[in-house]
Amino acid sequence: MVDRDNLTEATQLNFELQHIERALINLENGGRITSMVITSGPEQQAAIVNTNYIDYPLSMVEAIKALLQGRKQYLLDELEALGVTNLDAPPNGNLDAPPNGNLDAPPSVRS
Repeated sequence: MVDRDNLTEATQLNFELQHIERALINLENGGRITSMVITSGPEQQAAIVNTNYIDYPLSMVEAIKALLQGRKQYLLDELEALGVTNLDAPPNGNLDAPPNGNLDAPPSVRS
């Protein structure tokens, strides 16, 4: 069971996990990478680049999938440490915002 003090962090981690799982499902089903965000740090303005026209090399797509799998496992471990388990179901529904509406990165990814 999640301690009330950890509920916001657990919600944010689960929100990120759902997005990663959706991305992995999409890539496994022939999905494409259609944009990327490039920034040089938190104080810099991000550049969003349309990449619909780029035919990514398979090795790059596989590397991205491996990184997403690694992040997925990290999130599962963090959630388990907070008392959240049984998250094997694929994501469903609206992935626009976590239930509390907070889109800030969870503490685990702010460093």
